[in-house]
Amino acid sequence: GHCLARFSLKALVTKKWKPTFWIAYGDNQIIFFRSKNDFEEWISNPFLKKTARDQLVKCKVDFVVDLEQPLVKGYSVSQICSKAYSRDGYMRHFKLEKWDNFGPTICA
Repeated sequence: GHCLARFSLKALVTKKWKPTFWIAYGDNQIIFFRSKNDFEEWISNPFLKKTARDQLVKCKVDFVVDLEQPLVKGYSVSQICSKAYSRDGYMRHFKLEKWDNFGPTICA
């Protein structure tokens, strides 16, 4: 579905929301794309090489495979909050954080 997200360091610092398209892929993955068109290209174009297909993905979270990495401890989701924005009105938002030995890192 469609959502607004902040993935890049620049977007986090400038606090700019970017339109994003996400899917639940399989039982344990969430994949974010820049647009629905990028998703449709990713899912349906058999001629894309792996590198081109990977470039269409903005962020991929695999809740099972990522836990097999040596430093990853797990994921957490912050509480859902409402916030008023002058341009967008009220928005509900939350953070998805990956926990490792150094503490949390914002994923989405």
